[in-house]
Amino acid sequence: MTQYRGGTAKSLSGKRINDIVNIINNWSEPKLTWDALVWAIQIHLMVKITRQTLNSYLQIKAAFVEKKEALRLQKLGYETNDSTKNSQRVCVSCIKLKQQVDKLKNKVVQLEKTNESQLGQIVSMIHHIHRHYPNVDLDEIMKPIEEVYTN
Repeated sequence: MTQYRGGTAKSLSGKRINDIVNIINNWSEPKLTWDALVWAIQIHLMVKITRQTLNSYLQIKAAFVEKKEALRLQKLGYETNDSTKNSQRVCVSCIKLKQQVDKLKNKVVQLEKTNESQLGQIVSMIHHIHRHYPNVDLDEIMKPIEEVYTN
């Protein structure tokens, strides 16, 4: 780990700008402020810099504004499209589709439980028939059902 120099950066190299943009892009805290960014740069890059200096670099300012908007949308429950690096609101129809999918998933779970319960009842009935009516040929009774499901 390099030692902190304690000086103020007068100008930033292209590499330093990229490093700062990477800090912004990888920001995981729920809130991004210039002061928090200055602190993170001081910790990670060991460079003391002012928010006014950061704000004067277009690349840094653009990354900051973009990330801040993405965090704001994330807080509101919207998703962002990281592949294009543009914060895009998920359309209302997509939200409705997700709600429909969730509703259908719940319906599937409900139907699976009902199916399991009914299957248990059928097994119980077959057991009851076999026990009380030993002369009934269950294979013969089940034959038409098997033919329907195999064809």
